[in-house]
Amino acid sequence: NSPESIFAIQYIYDAKGYVNARSGSLVQWISARYYSDANGIATPTSYWGLGWPTASLVSSYDTGDARLKAYISRPADPSINWPGDSIQISGGTWHPTNFSHTATGYYDKKYEASAEQFADGTGSWDRCPYNVMLIRYADVVLMAAEAALMTNDNGKALSYVNMIRTRARMCGNSGQPEDFSGTLTFDQLVNERRRELALEGRRFFDLVRWNLATQYLSGTFTPGGVPIAFESPKDDFQPLPQREISLSQGALEQYPGW
Repeated sequence: NSPESIFAIQYIYDAKGYVNARSGSLVQWISARYYSDANGIATPTSYWGLGWPTASLVSSYDTGDARLKAYISRPADPSINWPGDSIQISGGTWHPTNFSHTATGYYDKKYEASAEQFADGTGSWDRCPYNVMLIRYADVVLMAAEAALMTNDNGKALSYVNMIRTRARMCGNSGQPEDFSGTLTFDQLVNERRRELALEGRRFFDLVRWNLATQYLSGTFTPGGVPIAFESPKDDFQPLPQREISLSQGALEQYPGW
């Protein structure tokens, strides 16, 4: 509910139990699956540890970019201590994250919460305190930058993108990321949206609408080693159910490739 929230799914915890709690599960889904005990042994938490950031995403940031530290939990980062299982370790006792069970070597840190913040220390999986941010101000600024770039107003596009980088720079003391200068390129815009909106579920849809999904995704692998083969235009859309096509009596046509 900060001033930067434009459109969000509102969550509250009203102690009325599952289904009626009107809260979410982001902390449960994302928080580290293992922490290191006093002997350095990987110990399970009650969290699921989903959504591993990739090495490619990590390398896209300047080393001093405060967003890297805020978004991604890394072994080299001394500030990545998380609460262990908030059921077993009530009150917010903190332990180092253990990365031995992540295929990429990283965890998503964007939705972390302390034991006190998450579920009032009870560990109930459905009491995430975070709203789901569907549109936030930085996204709007980057939309404006993209529109300006597409209409050949490069100066305005550059100004908008640098608003994002300036804000990120103000969150740290490294002087990074520095403002872009000169002519803003489309690749710079593409990568700035990736960095700013990382781990928020935007990247795939950006790549599809830019017609870049085949270039960026085909030939890569999932963290589990499964090869990815994105085919355009087929994979630009989900297939229409055949039942709906039949009921439309020809008004609906299946997408190419399905």
